[in-house]
Amino acid sequence: MTTPAPDASPPESSNAPDTPPAQPHGAAPPKPGPPQGLLQQLQQSNEPGQVLLGAAKQNLRVLTIFGRRVSRSDFYNEKAMDEERAALAAARTPVTEPLAQDYAAWRRALLWPAAVLLLVAAVFACIDYVLMWGGEETDVLREQGALPTDFIDDLDLVNRWMGIGPLIFLICATGLAGWAACAWRSAKWSARVARGAWVVVFLLPILWLVIPFTTLLDYSSIESRLYEANKQQAEAVAQAELAQSQAQQAQAQFQQNPWGQPVQTPTPTIGQVDEEKVRTQAREATDEQIKAIRDTVSLSVAFGVLILLGPKVIGLFPGIVRSCLTLKTLLPQSSAPGWIAIVVAPFYALFFALILSAAIQSDYSWMLSVALGFLTLAPLVVLLRWGAVAEPQTPDRAHRVVRAIRLAMGPLTGIGIAFLVVLLIDKISEELITVSDAISFVCAIGGNLLLVQVVVSDLMVSLIGRAHREGQAFASSELADRLHGRFVGLGLAEPAADGSTPSPAEARPA
Repeated sequence: MTTPAPDASPPESSNAPDTPPAQPHGAAPPKPGPPQGLLQQLQQSNEPGQVLLGAAKQNLRVLTIFGRRVSRSDFYNEKAMDEERAALAAARTPVTEPLAQDYAAWRRALLWPAAVLLLVAAVFACIDYVLMWGGEETDVLREQGALPTDFIDDLDLVNRWMGIGPLIFLICATGLAGWAACAWRSAKWSARVARGAWVVVFLLPILWLVIPFTTLLDYSSIESRLYEANKQQAEAVAQAELAQSQAQQAQAQFQQNPWGQPVQTPTPTIGQVDEEKVRTQAREATDEQIKAIRDTVSLSVAFGVLILLGPKVIGLFPGIVRSCLTLKTLLPQSSAPGWIAIVVAPFYALFFALILSAAIQSDYSWMLSVALGFLTLAPLVVLLRWGAVAEPQTPDRAHRVVRAIRLAMGPLTGIGIAFLVVLLIDKISEELITVSDAISFVCAIGGNLLLVQVVVSDLMVSLIGRAHREGQAFASSELADRLHGRFVGLGLAEPAADGSTPSPAEARPA
């Protein structure tokens, strides 16, 4: 029996872990036997307890591997399981390359937790929406009697319309994320579905909340009530001023005769209140109060929009940075993932810095300020190692660089998240937010972060691959020489020794 010749090309690093050998050229991929479900195994086994125990151990092992893949996201150590390789090799479009199998298995480990977290967020969001539909908050406003019933009904309608769109999109995105996780064997199809899930959960709610729902509010009822109250107050003030004026006039009518005895002249005619002036004052006061109410309602609606979009925006920048660091271990020779991380990291820090400045000025909570401070410092660690991240590296070197960055970012991010959790617990104890609100918010952030990481990784791998192909074709073209001539003209490159590089004048367009 002959054995295939070993690969003549040396490995990139002696410390790189062993990878499963690729299939010989022309060899058919392995065909695993038909899978047996748990029910079939129970029917065929005489010891169902052992079957259930074995299934539990297997599921626990898979969950442990998934958790390690999510936390590490490092292709230097994390590899696909044997059963995953067999499933990918037996797929409709077989995947036999070990590196492609590792990437597909990593995507699977992130898509399933993302779908589960989005599902939990959707369930609790549905509970909150049903409770809002019950009208508990509006009933409290009605009992207070400070606002007209019609205006309270309009507020309730605006809240319902604002919440129904993101809720529907969240449910749809949860289904798409689960679909992408189930279709993990087909990389292209799973990537398309995951991209659709991100569009539904991120972009569509933004477009929905662009609709000016505050135009549904009718201020006529509250305006008429305020006008009547202001008119009565203005009339009372006018009557008081008139009475005071009459008292002063009556006091002036008292005189003394030559013998020192007081003599009262006839009382002057009683004046009338200026109704036009009263109406004008009432209208001006009403307009000012309506403007203040509009501003307050608009600010409340804007804050509600931030609450709805917060989990999506908060998970965007961390997901991109984590994706870049992960791809640096997948494609260590490429500098693109490192440069993208370097560009995104300052915006990541700036986002939390803006929220931090607002929190400090509002003096909302010192715990929130501390949490945002640590979250602002975490992405700046990437900038401290920007040279090593951007340079092409061997797999071993890229693994050590990414691991060092994550070890530095981990404590900063962990402390920030810990303070946020304590803050949420404190607000729950003060009954400012509900437990369902907190769980939905946290799960939405986690689900969006994992989903963004998968979507951005798929997109970056595709773009880097295309850039590599175009770069190879460009390197041997005349345009490459002309581009080098422009760099020479800018002082960024040296002329070629053989004189093949055109001069800066020749590199200019005609």
